[in-house]
Amino acid sequence: MAGGLAKTMTWLIRLFQLFFAVILVGVLSYMINQFRHYNMSAPREVVVPEVFVCPSPSLFPHYARLT
Repeated sequence: MAGGLAKTMTWLIRLFQLFFAVILVGVLSYMINQFRHYNMSAPREVVVPEVFVCPSPSLFPHYARLT
């Protein structure tokens, strides 16, 4: 029983992380778009988190494994 609860909580946390990552990428992309719209270069503080917020499963296969 406790093992099933632990797996369920783990997957819920993973889903919340995924939702947060998608929202974060959207916000950062919008900010970069607005900087470019006004002919300004986007600061590194906006670009760097967008690169590292959602690592690709093909680059990190150990993250993609199911528990």
